[in-house]
Amino acid sequence: MRLAVDTLNDWILRLLAAAGLPDHQATVAARVFTDASLRGVGHHDVSFLPQRLDWLTRLGVNPRPDISLVRSFGGTEVWEGDKGLGEVCCSWITDRAMILAGEFGIGYAVIRNSNHFLAASPYVERCAANGFLGLVFSSTDAGMSVPGGHGLGIGNNPLGFALPQVGYPTLMADLCMAYSSLGNLKAMAQAGQSVPSY
Repeated sequence: MRLAVDTLNDWILRLLAAAGLPDHQATVAARVFTDASLRGVGHHDVSFLPQRLDWLTRLGVNPRPDISLVRSFGGTEVWEGDKGLGEVCCSWITDRAMILAGEFGIGYAVIRNSNHFLAASPYVERCAANGFLGLVFSSTDAGMSVPGGHGLGIGNNPLGFALPQVGYPTLMADLCMAYSSLGNLKAMAQAGQSVPSY
């Protein structure tokens, strides 16, 4: 199915609002989903929306988080996410980091008690569009063992960056510390494909 970008964004916004997000937060999160979908990679985009709706309506993600400042020092801030939706919380600290960078020359903002932020590109591309070098990264659940180990101890720790270049396209990367994403592996499993050996 093909949808116009504005149609897709409006559809996502209305579903998130119906799941309990206030209008402003639904608008912010919908833009993240739309921008991630425009990458065209087939995962970590609108395909994750059903999961997020389930998290908001049944599994304890807070649709109305009280995002509050924990501490600040110069160009650094720590925020409490109150179990809010990752797309909302990461958008919040992306905006805060840009405000801090505008004031101090560098901005470093972190948020705790948040959730999966979807993909790095929507946040870092927003930084680049505003003239900033953007860097975003996240901790994640352990999904890999250490070499020779038997338990899960390492996450894939997604990260991304974007660098604006005058007269040239933005230099951007969106990746994780794994051979492939869980989204790719799930798609292969659903298609009955084997994971290639390396």
